[in-house]
Amino acid sequence: MKKYFHQAILAIPLLVFFSACKKDAKNETTTPPPQPPPVAVITIDSVKLQSQKVTTPVAPKNPGNYSVWFTMAGNKIYYANPSNTANPQFMLAYDISSNTFSERKADPNVCACGYESQIVSDGQNLFYIANDATKYNASGDTWSAINYPANAKDNNGEAGVLYYNSKIYFLGGRTASTKFKYYDISSSGWYNVADYLYSTTASQLVAVDNKIFALGGQGIESKFSYFTAEGSWQTLPDLPFELQGYYDTKLVTSFQNRFILALVANKIYVYDAVDKKWKTDPVELTINDGNLNIFSDNINVYIVGKSSSNDFSLHKIVLTNLPS
Repeated sequence: MKKYFHQAILAIPLLVFFSACKKDAKNETTTPPPQPPPVAVITIDSVKLQSQKVTTPVAPKNPGNYSVWFTMAGNKIYYANPSNTANPQFMLAYDISSNTFSERKADPNVCACGYESQIVSDGQNLFYIANDATKYNASGDTWSAINYPANAKDNNGEAGVLYYNSKIYFLGGRTASTKFKYYDISSSGWYNVADYLYSTTASQLVAVDNKIFALGGQGIESKFSYFTAEGSWQTLPDLPFELQGYYDTKLVTSFQNRFILALVANKIYVYDAVDKKWKTDPVELTINDGNLNIFSDNINVYIVGKSSSNDFSLHKIVLTNLPS
């Protein structure tokens, strides 16, 4: 009897010991691993634009008080005086990389007389199609006529103009129209496409997200639509601004095949074609120049114009915080 009692007494401390161990294990707490900070969602409203004036040499020639036409091809901005009466015609090329001007041959068909048009580029050559149709070869510094039959002249000036995928598109014209047509550079042929949704003069055209977008135009200043790969037009909600039709000024440009930048009354509006959304607040500019045009090389955006003293004027716009 004493033996069993003695064994029981010996077992009590062990039981207490194991119970205590079990209790400590049960109440043991661990510190959770640190959580990463929340990832900021980058949207079109996150986009920032920084403008800086580019100091350039004085242009060898300026057109006085007469208008000028600009276009961009590669790393060059071409600067042309279209008058063959008020001032002698000329054309210059400004090289962004070297910050230099060089004179280029002018062409009498690039004229501010009769019907007019924007000068457009395929990245190397320039095209001007209005009363007549002419092409500038940059490597040879030469102009030459291109195929322009009578049936292609049915609405031959002051239209919205765009180069896209080896074609030059024209929308509307001096007489407001729904006509939408293109000149195929490869075949040198002319073709009609599906009529536009509205009758207009000189809507601003831009290619982005593999579509052609039309913005504004005379009489339809807030309309916004795009031309699909299947060959039809689709409407979008109205623009948050009004954009007049300007047949000799480029006020919209694409950036990285996703974004549209519209230059309106010293403000830049930015559109994300993937998310189908405009940046809520436009970016205010402090550029007091005339004849403003906006271009992009998909690295930076450039605004080029004519200063109050009629000199060549250039601003570079850097975009950051873009949605991916």
